[in-house]
Amino acid sequence: KWLNKMGAEWKTRVQIGDERGIFTELYQPLTLNGELFVALGGSVDSGHINLYQQEVKVLSARRTRRTIHLDIGSAWGRWGEVRVGLERSKSNLSVVSAVEEIANELASDRSSLKGTDDHGGVRFALGYDQLDSARYSRMGTFARLELYRSMRVMGAKEEFHSASLDLKQAFTKGKWSLLVNLNGSTISNNEKFDLFDLKPSVGGLFNLSSYAKDEFRGQKILRTQIRLSRDIMRLSPVWGKAAFGGVSLESAKIWDVHSSFEKPAENKVHHSIAVFIGSDTRIGPAYLAIGYGDNKKARVYLSINGGF
Repeated sequence: KWLNKMGAEWKTRVQIGDERGIFTELYQPLTLNGELFVALGGSVDSGHINLYQQEVKVLSARRTRRTIHLDIGSAWGRWGEVRVGLERSKSNLSVVSAVEEIANELASDRSSLKGTDDHGGVRFALGYDQLDSARYSRMGTFARLELYRSMRVMGAKEEFHSASLDLKQAFTKGKWSLLVNLNGSTISNNEKFDLFDLKPSVGGLFNLSSYAKDEFRGQKILRTQIRLSRDIMRLSPVWGKAAFGGVSLESAKIWDVHSSFEKPAENKVHHSIAVFIGSDTRIGPAYLAIGYGDNKKARVYLSINGGF
């Protein structure tokens, strides 16, 4: 609901499970048409960071991050918005498990595993969203560009810049739907690897499905997905709009791959295919999927609101 006559909104999102957290934001338009607004928000989230070496998990750690941001922006009706703002965050990390070799390296070199880390900088986001659904898109176009500049004057321990671009186009004809997704991410810092690194990652359901979640981390990642699906049957409104099934073709090129504490590995293109059935339920898209890829391994997923 509007909190005042200018249309202020206060939104809060809570996430539970292995990846958990809370995000809240106060959105205050400065004009009635929303052409100019300010937004103040913050979040606390916690999740696992897993590191892999030759497809074997060698370390698992839990990172908790607290963030606050202040943005000023402009909304273009229902088309999209542009934002520029300041962000400050602090992270804490603890190792849950590690193979003996990595554990010994951590014990001998504490600089590769800091207890806390600080980030701060300026961010820019430009978004255009005409998809019919953010969770299971059948029609429309989506584009989002994000730029970030880490600055010591904002409290960051390291200066760097990062960028990401996400493009989606969905088509539908009768009961058939086609989604084409192109995503690119890059980060400038390529110094000694540590667990607080914010390097782009790839792996998991519909994101190289035959590999574990975030199995690859690299300096730059270019990812593509083509998803073809078909509605199977209509469902009761309690369960969702429709049951569907389909296939997802995925590929990713990773530059300067970081696996564990080794030197960057050779650049390589990876491929996966996933066959799935699912439903767009009221609590998020639910999938039962099987992935197989160039690693010659199969991976089975049962996911609720975990991939779209």
